[in-house]
Amino acid sequence: MIERKEMLPVNRFQVVIGNYVLGFSKASNLENSVEYDTYVEGGLNDSPWIWLKPSQQVHTLTLEKGAQMRPLFGEKLMLLPGTEIQGGIVLMVNDFSNELARIFSCEQAVVVKWELSHLDALSGEMLIEKIEIAHSGLKEVR
Repeated sequence: MIERKEMLPVNRFQVVIGNYVLGFSKASNLENSVEYDTYVEGGLNDSPWIWLKPSQQVHTLTLEKGAQMRPLFGEKLMLLPGTEIQGGIVLMVNDFSNELARIFSCEQAVVVKWELSHLDALSGEMLIEKIEIAHSGLKEVR
């Protein structure tokens, strides 16, 4: 069981995709769940039996960031639909003193959706890139 002593800020995190450490402004759909069946048997039993079964659904992770014109260093990582992410995904959350507090990871991941915010010549908004990634389930490593 992981001991949680203090609250963590939601704005101090990094995402590692394959071999790239990337900064995103928002990460959502951070969840994991299991599927199960129940069985009620006769007699004096007060509750049903619960059996875990293999998952039939895919989990998704949504990442949002401001789109850049070109990368600052090295080649740009192309996260287009259909791209299988070699090495999986690691999400690292830091505490208030910027020390590593929690780590989540998933091994199998594929980009399934890529989206840009709307373009409006009368607006001063930033261009936001949204990436949806299907994965095998987030596991807490630390």
